[in-house]
Amino acid sequence: MTFRPEGRALAMRPAAYREIAVEPLAPEAGRQLAEALLGRDPSVERLPTLIQERTAGNPFFIEELVESLRESGALVGERGALRLTRAVDAVVMPESAQVLLSSRIDRLADDSKAILQAAAVIGRTFAPVVLAAVLGRPAGDLTSVLDELVEADFLQRDGGSGAPSYSFRHPLTQEAAYRSQLGEVRARCHAAVAAALEALHGERVHEHAALLASHYEAAGRKTEAARWHERAARWAGLHDRTEALRHWRAVRALIADDPHAEDTRPLALAACLGLLHHGAFFGESESELAATFAEGSELAERTANREAAILIRLGFAVARHLAGASREALEHLGEAMRRAEAASRDDLLYLTSCVLVETLLTTGDVREALAASERAMTIARGDADLCAHRVGFSPLAALTTLRGLLRALGGDVTAGLRDVEAGMEIARRRGDLEVVATGCPD
Repeated sequence: MTFRPEGRALAMRPAAYREIAVEPLAPEAGRQLAEALLGRDPSVERLPTLIQERTAGNPFFIEELVESLRESGALVGERGALRLTRAVDAVVMPESAQVLLSSRIDRLADDSKAILQAAAVIGRTFAPVVLAAVLGRPAGDLTSVLDELVEADFLQRDGGSGAPSYSFRHPLTQEAAYRSQLGEVRARCHAAVAAALEALHGERVHEHAALLASHYEAAGRKTEAARWHERAARWAGLHDRTEALRHWRAVRALIADDPHAEDTRPLALAACLGLLHHGAFFGESESELAATFAEGSELAERTANREAAILIRLGFAVARHLAGASREALEHLGEAMRRAEAASRDDLLYLTSCVLVETLLTTGDVREALAASERAMTIARGDADLCAHRVGFSPLAALTTLRGLLRALGGDVTAGLRDVEAGMEIARRRGDLEVVATGCPD
């Protein structure tokens, strides 16, 4: 990937990361590039040196500057065979690449400018079908303008045998086109992009929920953005806990002004559940988790949502268990089980029992943990999918593996190994790598 010198990320670790610094062109190389673009007409003889001095050897800036001078009429002819139409001292050169790009965009015809700006809102890469939907025009009507924008080096066509697509030739070009719009116009365009993407992707729109959330957020439509962040969190939660946590935090932030409003209350409750479920593993502090538990409990009681009340308590029990407060976790698990029994919710009783087994094992209560595992097995009746949608893996696979460990600790090593292998087989069949990792004998 490419980034500016100030860019920093967690992936930039010495053992797995190599940085190649791309320095500006040396003065002579910068002049040579400018000469190649301009040609050798006597009228442009001094121009390469001036361009090199203004651009400080930035090759993109050099190319854009020559193109800008062509568009302004200061240069005429074809690239590589250009000549000046005025004195060198009268040539105006922008101070930066951003200013230059903005002036180039301003010189576009109204239709070309509107198309380029709408494309910038969609993203660095875009499909003509999405752009057409945003603009409310047939895709065929855009072809000639897109060709002109490619010819002018604003865009480039992307290769491949699939549906046609275009991308901005440089990130700065997209940024300049994006910022050249009034805020309210840009916001309306973001909303139009979200609607177009939603219609285009149909049944698979959940895979693009994060993108729709970002567009609705940029459009200033907070509640809609929060709903799409919720969908993105649920989708990511199946394979990426850290990404799910990021989306749940976004939900909470977007509805922070009024989490108890009728239309945002379900989102607030879902965010509490998600933050507890993932936050205990990745980055939420004990104080944050406690505050989330208190808020979620209040919301669940206020809305008489018995299922949420059980799951909130279960999530907090897991958080306390992971924090080393297993005795406190057992108290919350006991209350969750009582509520699940009162609600006649065997699925929630099963889920709570699975967590209870692991917590009892941590406290050293092997006999009670083994008894709890047998009770949970009875509820499951061999259903590997029971409650898997809630936790992202098969609880039965984890439970069977844990029972194997408990049997081995109790002295029956043969039966224990048999259970571990049975749990691993369920996990392998489903692709539940977390369970495979915990049960691996190595």
